[in-house]
Amino acid sequence: MMHKWLQLCCLCVIATFTSAHNYNTRHNQSPSTTEKQYNYGTSTPTSNYQQSNNNVTEGTPANSDTGYSTVQDPSRTSTTDLQLQQPDANVAVHGKQINADGTASNTQGTQSNPVSSNPPVQNPSRERHICTIVIHPFDCGITNVKLRKGEQADFGLGWERNRQKKITFENSILQYLPKNLIDAFPSLQLLKLEDLQITEIEPHAFQNANKLSILLLQNNQLGEIARGSFEGANQLTYMSLSNNDITYMDDNTFNRAISLKSLWLDGNKIERLPNFGTNVGLESVNASYNSLNSIPDNHFAYNSQLKKIDVSHNQLTQFDLWQLNNKASLNTIDVSFNGLTRLYIPRYAQIINARNNSIERVTVEQCGLQHLSLASNRIKVMPNLGRCTQLMSLDLSDNLLEEFSHATLANARQLEYLNLAHNHLFQINLPGGQAPLSWKHLDLSNNYLSYGPKVLKSLAQLDVLLLNNNRFISFDFDGLQNIQALFISHNEWNCNSVSAVIHKVADPNTHQCSPGFKNLRGVCCKDYVNPYNDRFNEILRDIHLSEVNQRDSLKQQCSSSQNNPQQYAIESHKIDGIRAEAASADASKRDILNKIALVEDNRARLNEQNRNAEEQRRLLGNHQVGLSKEIEKQREMYGITKEGLISDKWMLEKIIKFVESRMVFQNELLSTRRNTFAETAQQIEALNTEKTNLETSLNKLKQDTESLKQNEKKLKTEKDTLERQLNRNSASIHGTSGRVTK
Repeated sequence: MMHKWLQLCCLCVIATFTSAHNYNTRHNQSPSTTEKQYNYGTSTPTSNYQQSNNNVTEGTPANSDTGYSTVQDPSRTSTTDLQLQQPDANVAVHGKQINADGTASNTQGTQSNPVSSNPPVQNPSRERHICTIVIHPFDCGITNVKLRKGEQADFGLGWERNRQKKITFENSILQYLPKNLIDAFPSLQLLKLEDLQITEIEPHAFQNANKLSILLLQNNQLGEIARGSFEGANQLTYMSLSNNDITYMDDNTFNRAISLKSLWLDGNKIERLPNFGTNVGLESVNASYNSLNSIPDNHFAYNSQLKKIDVSHNQLTQFDLWQLNNKASLNTIDVSFNGLTRLYIPRYAQIINARNNSIERVTVEQCGLQHLSLASNRIKVMPNLGRCTQLMSLDLSDNLLEEFSHATLANARQLEYLNLAHNHLFQINLPGGQAPLSWKHLDLSNNYLSYGPKVLKSLAQLDVLLLNNNRFISFDFDGLQNIQALFISHNEWNCNSVSAVIHKVADPNTHQCSPGFKNLRGVCCKDYVNPYNDRFNEILRDIHLSEVNQRDSLKQQCSSSQNNPQQYAIESHKIDGIRAEAASADASKRDILNKIALVEDNRARLNEQNRNAEEQRRLLGNHQVGLSKEIEKQREMYGITKEGLISDKWMLEKIIKFVESRMVFQNELLSTRRNTFAETAQQIEALNTEKTNLETSLNKLKQDTESLKQNEKKLKTEKDTLERQLNRNSASIHGTSGRVTK
């Protein structure tokens, strides 16, 4: 038995060696060489890069699976300053001469055996471009590629050898993006194609880019993005198409990019944004510097993870930010430099830049804002931002405001920066409480203010105050103990009012002061006795002098015309006309004064109405808060889930629908129970009838039983009688004893 097992083992060993010998004969190599990696361009296998005398031998490094060649500058030791040069030596790869510039040409030299037994088919008529440099963070740099439309080229060393994940191009031109570039690198994760003059993308170019996560196509010449251009790049998270010439994008351009998080489309000529319905994880969109006219009201309905939207520098006239009201992750919105006329403040937005529009109305419901810029708009009435309790900076410069009231910012207790410059302000109102405001920077420059607020204790924490280019005569600076920088030039100051703060002035006057004013250590001012009365008298004197000059001019004209009777008559006629015009002007002046008085009355009435409206808005806000609490209470009572962050209106509608459906259900249940009750009552009645019948039958049975018992008793009595008779009769039959004897 053992002998047979030994014979079988020997046969197996012989068969194994015979198979190995035949395999090696077919492949013209020894068994030991199948496990070695080849040094392309040489006949000696190697397992590491070899670098010497500007010659780069390309192989597989011991700690890497990449296939590029590098030359390190020995003078640079920092990893951040690492400089890599192109190889000067030529390397033969699969029968092609790989030059230092990355191009390939045919050679007649020794060909190395490929690592794979089935190497890719190579076209000897095409140029081949391989990785020749490394530029952090890329593990493959392809240089000196000149690929024009209609031309073709190969990339890398064959897809089974191209393990690079991060690829960039240097000193190259690709007039189109070829499909075989992406197909050549199956592990591709980051592809930088910046500034390569790309004008189009080959169809299905990204069909095999199933690992690509970052695509950089900025600074090219793309004109249109067709449907399916990026189909296949399902793992794409970051894409940049900035600074191209894109005028059209198919609505479904990014439908398959379901992992997309950040998209840059700025610096193009796009008139309409593509659809983002399938990009549920989208976090950032930059479409600034385009030609957008409007954005539909539900365009971002499915993008619940949005954090930042930038559509500045477009031509937008319609973009209702209410559609962003339920985006809990929303941080920044930039709609500056457009043509919007109204602005809605989304609930969770923290930073909004809406400067340089035509905004007239601002709507706030629930507010989490920290920074808001509304500069360079057409706002006439101070927007009510009382619900923005976290507001830290507010820019309302270059608008049409005529009055500022702190009541609109009463709850913004974290506000530090307030800019009201370049408006039409005639007065400002601050709270009369003792608690100081949190304001650090206040800009009131370039308005029509002539006196400061009555209460300045609330501004005790101010660091910077700008009052320049107004009509200030005096200002109570005593309450500004912490002021560090004060701008007060180009006003009509009373010297006594500014003498104590001269050392804090940050914009000293370097020019000659106006007549009547003196330069007090850099501040143009005047010594008034009664500042406002003196200034008012100066205005009246200027008006009187102007009238005197006009009268003297008229007299001079009249005296010159008296020497000529005909001219005198004409001038007299003119004088009569002027007198009539003067009388009419006086009447008009009286009318104007009356109108001014009427306007003042109307203004006072409107102020009162505004105060009443503000009080009503406050009460309405309190009611709304109470309603919100009641809605939340009802929601919890009925156990309704929020399904995300929705408004009170939607939640109330949801509660109403739930209650209505519950009432319908209860009515149906009540009807079912009534029917069941009726059926049960009928069954009970039938059971009662059956019970009555059974009771009747039972009574009859009881009677029958009683009758049977009586009959049984009667029969028993008769039986006993018969037995006694039988015993009496047995004595006469069997003798005296009644027994039979033998």
